[in-house]
Amino acid sequence: DCLGIRQGEKVLMTIDSRISDYPGIAELTQALAAAMAERGLDPTIVTYEARVKKGAEIPELVTAAAMEADVLIALNSASYLHSSAFPKIYGAGRKLRVMLLPAGESVNRGGDSIYRLLPRTKEEMLQVAAITSAVGKKFAEKPHTVHFTAANGTDLMFKLGQLRRNVLTGICKDPGSSALLPGGTLSLGIDEGTASGTVVVDAELAKIPGLLKEPIIFSIKDGYATSVEGGGEATLLKEMIDQIPYPMKEKLCVAEFGLGMNAKAELNGDSSEGERILGAAHIGFGANMTFGGTVKIPAWHFDCIIPNATVEVDGELILKDGKYLI
Repeated sequence: DCLGIRQGEKVLMTIDSRISDYPGIAELTQALAAAMAERGLDPTIVTYEARVKKGAEIPELVTAAAMEADVLIALNSASYLHSSAFPKIYGAGRKLRVMLLPAGESVNRGGDSIYRLLPRTKEEMLQVAAITSAVGKKFAEKPHTVHFTAANGTDLMFKLGQLRRNVLTGICKDPGSSALLPGGTLSLGIDEGTASGTVVVDAELAKIPGLLKEPIIFSIKDGYATSVEGGGEATLLKEMIDQIPYPMKEKLCVAEFGLGMNAKAELNGDSSEGERILGAAHIGFGANMTFGGTVKIPAWHFDCIIPNATVEVDGELILKDGKYLI
């Protein structure tokens, strides 16, 4: 129902050596392999040594194998969505279908929350997919100007259209489509150099464990954050940023905008769940190569969760204080 795998297709499942450290992932891997075997499919399963210091980066041989596949199912301790390999795997014109399953890092932060969000029935899966698709249509095809605000002081303008726009329904049957399970979120590449305004993050930020104790404020001009202000957590984030050996402009590139559509999701300190919260928005900073952008910093991308968002697309109000109007 999610991937529509057909007989004769080349299916690759990638797993890294750290999945045994996280609850549930080994069992999920076994269940997937068994389900495919029952249907007469013959997947190739590749396990590789996790590169702890480089996070999501994967070996060249694994990248090469993925580039030969019709279907890729990735289940890893660190999702390689924002790795330097992903643009090669998912390169322009590829018909590959990609399914990214819950990463161990999310399970480690949020317990079993990411599994709790997975649909228990086909009907539930289709309902989340339908809502996500309906909202996604407002951002499809042509270029768009987006105005994103929130009661916490967030006020950001930016453009979409030059980079990849992912409507992550949880279903990826079409050639060239992708899914990031659990479904129920948009992941849209912001046009480089177009974002300006202020982002106030007072809920969750991927690099900071748990819920934020104090707001972190990003001042943004011409597509990147020019300052990061706040209390101790903002200081901690700036220390992390300073350790990345890339230009500051790239490290703080405003890379991504997203919205959540999963009614099960809630704030619990796990940004992977936070970006799926119904009516919440997220802004991603750092690498944008997965969207086809020029900022290619391996494994450096962090999402900021802002609940109860208000969003206008080309002047049309589609979301007001966390409630969809479409």
